[in-house]
Amino acid sequence: MAWSVRLPAVLGVAHGLGDGAAGYLLGGLSQTMPLADVGLLVLLYNALAFGAQPFVGALTDRAGRPRGAAALGLALIGCALALGGLAAGGDMQVRLAVALAGIGG
Repeated sequence: MAWSVRLPAVLGVAHGLGDGAAGYLLGGLSQTMPLADVGLLVLLYNALAFGAQPFVGALTDRAGRPRGAAALGLALIGCALALGGLAAGGDMQVRLAVALAGIGG
């Protein structure tokens, strides 16, 4: 497979993994938190993930490093999952985990 076809495929898979991991993190919150709090955290995630996309995309295009940006995003989401798994109901840790997932998304 030519690199011109492989890069979009790899980036698409990375994007799907990141979205799935963020969904897993957010979906699990309803087991330990009130639904209103979960709704606010979903709003925070969406604001960070989708509000920052044009800016992060422009920076990535300017730097010419899409693989690096994808790797950094997945690393941030991995940190969010680890932090979310350790959170055990700690609100600040959960907020930080959701913020990391949003920035990584």
